[in-house]
Amino acid sequence: MKKARNSFEVLMRTQGVTKRKFGQITGVSGTTIDKYLENPTMLRLKHLSLLAESQEMKQEELLNLINGENNEL
Repeated sequence: MKKARNSFEVLMRTQGVTKRKFGQITGVSGTTIDKYLENPTMLRLKHLSLLAESQEMKQEELLNLINGENNEL
């Protein structure tokens, strides 16, 4: 298994969200999924909301995680 690139990707994996499931939830294609996993700060708000709803998470939790990643760079 490939090593996760950031905390967002780790979270998606621990929540059981595969690339296929990510695409089904958000309605985006493979290239866009890779872009979002590599740099979660590029996620659109509507996709973030869909992910949060599907995983029964608060949107703020995901935003804090993503913003935290951005501050570490």
